[in-house]
Amino acid sequence: MTDERVQQLSARFPKDVSEHYQQMIPAYQKGYADYVFQTDQEATQNRRIKQLTKTFRGYATKPYHYLQPLSAEDALQVATSWRLSPEKQDSLLNPKPNQHSFQVIKNGLFFAYCCVEEQNGTLVLAFAIAPQYRDNGHGRACYQAIEDYLKTSLTANRISLNLSPEEADNISFLESLGFQNVSNQDGYHLMTKPLVKE
Repeated sequence: MTDERVQQLSARFPKDVSEHYQQMIPAYQKGYADYVFQTDQEATQNRRIKQLTKTFRGYATKPYHYLQPLSAEDALQVATSWRLSPEKQDSLLNPKPNQHSFQVIKNGLFFAYCCVEEQNGTLVLAFAIAPQYRDNGHGRACYQAIEDYLKTSLTANRISLNLSPEEADNISFLESLGFQNVSNQDGYHLMTKPLVKE
């Protein structure tokens, strides 16, 4: 029934909105379909579809990010299909007891993931953007959403990232976010920055 409603709603959206809706995570698709079809009155459905169309199109100029726990199923998907370093794959598939894993939702899409491990007042962070969304200029906003969440949800005074040799091309981007490259051993870079809470 739900998949049928999702398909019905997708067919009633304009093409550009339908494409965006089809890429959303299933929970969002279901939620919007339930909202539109909770009434049988076509006029009410059409008003709701019109409002959702306006909202989804507004994401082009005012995107939103949301972090939610990363399920084991989604972690497996990320580890096997996102072209991650072996270290990041291992941290997703074999999380440590004090590790928190999140999916970063951008405008309803599974946009990125992050894992955070607390170590002596420092949050050791690993994150990656889904391959289809890389190199499109949205990494800064995605990272900022992660940092904002960490500031309000976890207690620590620093963030650090460990970059593998394959990830070294991200150094200048991370430096632009305030990270400092504090060590380089065998091509592995340790990047760190203070976590300033307002």
